[in-house]
Amino acid sequence: MAIPFHKAVSSLEAIASSIDTDEQVFRWFNFLVTRPAISEHLTDVNHAATLYPRLRKILCLQLLLNVLIVGLLVLIIVSKQYVYLWAGLLFIYPLFKLNQNQKKLVVEISTELLKKDFQLEDLCQKTLYQLCEIYSKKYNIPSLVDTIYHLDNISRKTIMCVFIFTCFIYPLKVWQIFATTIASYFVIQIILKIPFIYKNLK
Repeated sequence: MAIPFHKAVSSLEAIASSIDTDEQVFRWFNFLVTRPAISEHLTDVNHAATLYPRLRKILCLQLLLNVLIVGLLVLIIVSKQYVYLWAGLLFIYPLFKLNQNQKKLVVEISTELLKKDFQLEDLCQKTLYQLCEIYSKKYNIPSLVDTIYHLDNISRKTIMCVFIFTCFIYPLKVWQIFATTIASYFVIQIILKIPFIYKNLK
């Protein structure tokens, strides 16, 4: 039986699935498709053009909720009323729903972008990381590999520092240590999503 010379290593469906299921991949493509150069590049793609207003609305709502969360945490720390950390649970469902809707839009826009920039045969010969490298160089943004490394490194060091601080330097109760560590993780994720910071993760 003849073996095809060019074997497909990926597919449009597989890439879309990775964006939907892998948080780091989703975050990278979300940053990519929200670049002004990309939205301008897709102005002649009618479907993508109709998705951008919905994505911008979601991003604005996320920003509002994130500001409220950070404000709540600052208020709790300043007042030392750690019991109100549980108020943060009120934001979980709205953020979850916004994130789910955002993922759907990012997947659709990313799919339209890939279909415009690559022939299906060429796309199938490239891995997800190769595609990200191409866009990284073309639009001068961090590669997927770079962002995964730096985000994991920053998140891990932040959690370690907060844990050490709340255990040994400014000792808190066990549940306060746990709550503060979890809260710090979410805050650092919010900060790292800021476009200026994400763009400089190199």
